[in-house]
Amino acid sequence: MCEYIAGISPVKVYGLPLFHSTGEYRKLTDELMEQVPSIRQFGHLASGGRICFKTDAPSFVFKSRVKICADNETTSNLFSSGFNVYIGERQRSRYAGYVCVEKNRDGWCDIEKRFEKQAIMEDITIFMPSASMIESCCIIPDENYRVEESSPYKWGTPIVYYGSSITAGGAASRVGNTYVSLLSRWLDTDYQLYGFPGNAKGEKEVAEYLSTLDMSVFVYDYDHNAKDPEELEKTHKPFFDIIRKAKPKVPVIMLSRPGYDHDPVDAEKRKAVIRSTYETAKAAGDENVWFIEGNKLFGTDERHACTIDGTHPTDYGFMKMARCIAPILEEALEKQANQ
Repeated sequence: MCEYIAGISPVKVYGLPLFHSTGEYRKLTDELMEQVPSIRQFGHLASGGRICFKTDAPSFVFKSRVKICADNETTSNLFSSGFNVYIGERQRSRYAGYVCVEKNRDGWCDIEKRFEKQAIMEDITIFMPSASMIESCCIIPDENYRVEESSPYKWGTPIVYYGSSITAGGAASRVGNTYVSLLSRWLDTDYQLYGFPGNAKGEKEVAEYLSTLDMSVFVYDYDHNAKDPEELEKTHKPFFDIIRKAKPKVPVIMLSRPGYDHDPVDAEKRKAVIRSTYETAKAAGDENVWFIEGNKLFGTDERHACTIDGTHPTDYGFMKMARCIAPILEEALEKQANQ
């Protein structure tokens, strides 16, 4: 049987730009990890990465060597180490299942699983786990069937997301259910994910690094990670200013935290800081900024079911977030395309 290595044509890797220069499934440069040591623990993770290809095989085996690097009471083993497989045209793809590290296994683990599909040429999108290092990935289709490059994303220039554990996927049951993953499938968008649980604090070095990336839209939400509204105020507008100076026309979407009900007084103060950044930009003539108020992300029904702990969204919470963000993100993408 023929093995196809992820990252070697026709099996492409998306969402991890450093892979193409280093061959490593990671997202941060050594230089940035030296400059901001607090995010080093996330620099070698493959969160946000996807493996894409087409095959007409009725089944294929996916193999990977993986090491779980982060786990806590709000995340499942499936979320930490699970690859999620989707089959078919992205906007109408069907979930085919997962493969993950067995519970309570430490160190590097070899995992593999066979996935069944129709014997017709179909797109395959495999979302990489959110809290694991990855050493290798390969695809083994049934013998005498074809593997080709996947269909291109409708929006091929990546959306860049920066933020907290919520941006990273929080307490989703699996990586395919985070709001970022949902939006990628619904709108057929490529993206890069820079979610640093507890450690996205608006550092200028991070802003400067992100400002060098090719992007269609920039989405940021990190107010949970600021110690208090005063600390957020010191970083939020300067962070935006660095992005805007480098990317004068790129749409920027600002979000405040969705976990509003747990401490509405504090959440309102943080929201006011973000609104100030937005309104200052608008007053200066910037027509490429949007602000989504966090207290609106969960809507009005069953808000208590939207988080696991008052902060980190459940699958239901992420679904509601994605539904709220989708029309604004689509508007921003259309505007960018027409500039």
